Amino acid sequence: MKKFTIHLATSLFFLLFFVSSLNGIDKNNTRMMAQPAISSKYVAFIYAEDLWIANIDGSQPRRLTVDEGIESNPFFSPDGSLIAFSAQYDGNTDVFVIPVEGGVPARLTWHPSADIVRGFTPEGKSILFLSQRSSFTNRYLQLFTVGTGGGFPEKLRIPNAYFACYSPDGNSMAYTPIAPAYQQWKNYRGGRISNIWICSLTDYSVIKIPQPENGCNDSDPMWIRGKIYFLSDREQHPLNYEFINDVHLLVQLRNEKVSRQLISPYSTVLVIEYSGDLGTIPSPAIVDDAFPTILDPKDARINGTTLKYAYNPRWEKGRGYNIYDWYKNDETVEWRFSALRDGEFDVELRYGAPDGCSGNEYMIRMGEQELRSTVQSTGDWYEYRNQIAGSIRIKANTENVLVVQPVKTAGCSLMNLQSIRLLPIVR
Repeated sequence: MKKFTIHLATSLFFLLFFVSSLNGIDKNNTRMMAQPAISSKYVAFIYAEDLWIANIDGSQPRRLTVDEGIESNPFFSPDGSLIAFSAQYDGNTDVFVIPVEGGVPARLTWHPSADIVRGFTPEGKSILFLSQRSSFTNRYLQLFTVGTGGGFPEKLRIPNAYFACYSPDGNSMAYTPIAPAYQQWKNYRGGRISNIWICSLTDYSVIKIPQPENGCNDSDPMWIRGKIYFLSDREQHPLNYEFINDVHLLVQLRNEKVSRQLISPYSTVLVIEYSGDLGTIPSPAIVDDAFPTILDPKDARINGTTLKYAYNPRWEKGRGYNIYDWYKNDETVEWRFSALRDGEFDVELRYGAPDGCSGNEYMIRMGEQELRSTVQSTGDWYEYRNQIAGSIRIKANTENVLVVQPVKTAGCSLMNLQSIRLLPIVR
């Protein structure tokens, strides 16, 4: 999984956050970012109740709103030119829209009931939002759309909803009927468990995403092509799952505890919020040349007798999964993935290595391509650095296999490998 680092002391953003090992207050690792959204060019999020945006590579962070009111729930339009969000201006929460370049937010709704943005319609001409303006009880919220240029909101025929997302073709909607209870009660299994229904907007038939016999909470559905990604606590804590609608197949996507996920309608990347941090997860086993992609140790195939993969629980020393005890030249770690398009990528390793392991040599192979590089000391196994080993060409419509292995070790493990990133090269 990919994380975001915040640098508020200088401006704000560095894509791909890794937990810092600095003691005391970490000026380079701001927390409490929330409610992320992503387009092909930008990442938006809420920080200190204001709306922020940054380039997809982490550069040029900008605060888009400065009002005393609370901003929330940002969503990009399908073409990435607009951000819709809810804002508590003039004493009420309403729907607003603002260009990604900035400017004065345009107010689109005026009802005294709170209006909560849930996204855009697939063609990008209207904004989907929740409201109780027509509900007979404050238990239920209903779905409405309003044009990006304003106008009278139009109510959808779905009786009530909380989380909701259109399919890319606009013919279906994935939604949860009621607000979740698990945010107040962990592992809640009562009458308000959260279900995801898939509703056809032509005949209004529904399919319920299956749940185990004892129930669970499924929420935050998001649609990428023919798959619905959502959160579920069916493993006792919120995880990412995918539901392949065509074949009714349920797959666990990542064993990561998360609190919220968002994606843009045509993206291949999920943006998640967890424990005060933001991060991204690419659609599984897919590399997109519009985004950096992380190759996580949890997804690797490990070949060796001494080579280990384990979790480092120390917060102050780069908490996360690592590959270590890596001595023999025939011990390999490999990742398999496909790509949307042909492209050239820098291969960046993030690892830790004490002084005694400086000078270890390693090799990266993919097909006939081969990169060689030397490990540099980071001072400790759990002090990390990023190192670009070189660049490779990745082909679409085929299975790519990237292999890392030692060439020479100086009596100690090759490195403590935390992740590999594939960084698109733009010519």
